[in-house]
Amino acid sequence: MGVLRTLVIGVLLASLGCTAPLPPPTAPVSLTLDPVMTNRRLTITGTTNLPDGAILMYEARHENWRLAGEPVWLRAGQTAVKDGTYADRLNVSRWPEGTIEVWVAFQAVLLEGTQPPDVTARYGPMGEGLTGDDVTRDGPMRRIERTVSLAP
Repeated sequence: MGVLRTLVIGVLLASLGCTAPLPPPTAPVSLTLDPVMTNRRLTITGTTNLPDGAILMYEARHENWRLAGEPVWLRAGQTAVKDGTYADRLNVSRWPEGTIEVWVAFQAVLLEGTQPPDVTARYGPMGEGLTGDDVTRDGPMRRIERTVSLAP
């Protein structure tokens, strides 16, 4: 009787299409931005709950960058998350005094390279898995971003 009951339960479960449980939804992404200027060197730093290896994009722009053109007073780059933090340093010693706007963002689509496969699997190829109040949209793409201005 026990074998028959086990067989019937097995057939019922198979007919119901039981599959492995779905992974839990991703937690809202947190991202801080705490840039620091020391001796005309800009450190772009912050914290996040993104996984190690996730790549963040950043820009630093002088308030008059449009006057000089992008290559002169605008710096852009990427940095990877490690142990819940990220950081990069920029030399802005040739920039004139003035306010510097710093922007950082996490998004699935990068200007250079790609997010690691585990990051893309978690958040989707267009960031569709990003959740939380701070998620913004740029067309079909979702991202989380922060901007801070540093006055002289």
